[in-house]
Amino acid sequence: MGMKQHASDFAIAAYLGESNTASLILNAAVIEFDELGFEKASFASVAKRSGVSKSLVSYHFPTKTMLGCSVLNTAYPSGIFMGSVRHVDSPVAELLYAATSVALHVVHTPLARAAIKLRRELEGNAVGLPCRYSGWTAHAAGLFGEAQRAELIDATVNIGFHSRLVVGTVAGLISVAESTGSFVTLPSDVNEAIRCQLSVMGSIGDLPVPYPEAW
Repeated sequence: MGMKQHASDFAIAAYLGESNTASLILNAAVIEFDELGFEKASFASVAKRSGVSKSLVSYHFPTKTMLGCSVLNTAYPSGIFMGSVRHVDSPVAELLYAATSVALHVVHTPLARAAIKLRRELEGNAVGLPCRYSGWTAHAAGLFGEAQRAELIDATVNIGFHSRLVVGTVAGLISVAESTGSFVTLPSDVNEAIRCQLSVMGSIGDLPVPYPEAW
């Protein structure tokens, strides 16, 4: 079975330091965990998808739990789910962009979906898993603080509360999409929800709809 290039490929190569046999295996594991979940995926299915032997898979990743943890950690660069590369100068626009980008990753990127499933299946059974929300909460707080210093939002805004609210909103909408099996409106739902939250903090202006060309 041939390997298809996915957006997760580059994150995996970066996680491993280079594109090699291990990254090929990890890319295959992402697709297997996304499509089958942790329990049904196997070294045999990962080996078949990656085009290497089963023994080579176990050489690089001695246990399936270790393989699952490697995939999960790849999805949390710097402890933040799907990363936090800055796209725009305005901290308010960046917050909207980042939240919508997470939703877009869940819709379009196998790594994001695999990580969500693995988090649910591995939690309590594996050590060293990245914190679920703390990275994004801290990132949102940093952007809110920047916006407050630039007087883009009201000085009385409770940064801690609103950071948790943003992360909770995105996580909740992702959970609803999972439960209903309907992901089509997830990016637009997240975008609209975060816009509503930002609008009560001050004059946010005409924020663009952040749909990256890569999607």
